[in-house]
Amino acid sequence: MDFYTIIEKSKRYYLEEDTMNGVALSSVQLGVLADRLSSLYQKQQQLELAIRTYITVYYSNGTTEYISLKQRPSLLLSSARVTLKYGSAVTLDGFAATFLDGEEENRVWFGDDGAVENRGESKEKAARLLRMMVEALNEPEQKEDVIYTAIIDKLEREFIQKIARQLTNESYLSPVLELNQTEISFLFDEQMTSIAIENLSADNGSRVFRLPLLAKHGYYQVLFDLKTQKISLITSAYAWENPTDQQEVTALINQILLREGNEK
Repeated sequence: MDFYTIIEKSKRYYLEEDTMNGVALSSVQLGVLADRLSSLYQKQQQLELAIRTYITVYYSNGTTEYISLKQRPSLLLSSARVTLKYGSAVTLDGFAATFLDGEEENRVWFGDDGAVENRGESKEKAARLLRMMVEALNEPEQKEDVIYTAIIDKLEREFIQKIARQLTNESYLSPVLELNQTEISFLFDEQMTSIAIENLSADNGSRVFRLPLLAKHGYYQVLFDLKTQKISLITSAYAWENPTDQQEVTALINQILLREGNEK
């Protein structure tokens, strides 16, 4: 077994071997690590090791969960989703992934205390992948780009709630959205506070809401602006990403808007 820690020096993060006192990692930072692993999974034919599709996520209440690397894991690891699913007292302890060297398994662990472990024989190969993941913590935040905008007559909370329900309904997902979209039962308001879709009708004073989408090959948000009566589709990407299949996602949103708009 090989032990590492993630440390911080001069506002940069590094993976060090056999050191103590790693830096505490937030759920956001663990999400970035998982997102980087997801991007490596998409390109694993170029890597020294293969990556198993699912990571195992561990929570403070003893619950474990399997999350696919075919989508953006950070949204499912976010405190917004964890709180709604497990309660406000439950936090993210870390996650485990598997690197494969032929039939040989390397089980790796990333903990919220900055501890990193590799249980396997491919030490150097695994260490190179681990350092690629940790370097993601030094990258700029995701960049947003508006790729679609529509004006909706009399845009109201009830309409937003209806659209959000449609986009989290499994029957509408394939082949554009990932099946785990059904786990996204919330939106973000102007302060980026999460609100359960079912509670949206209660007025909290916010006039702007964002619905995250676990679309294939990218991360999107549907932005509902009650002030301008506009609905926008936003794509967010890290420096290492190039979102694809935007036309499919746009077509799905437009289809639902047209259908629901005609029924208003």
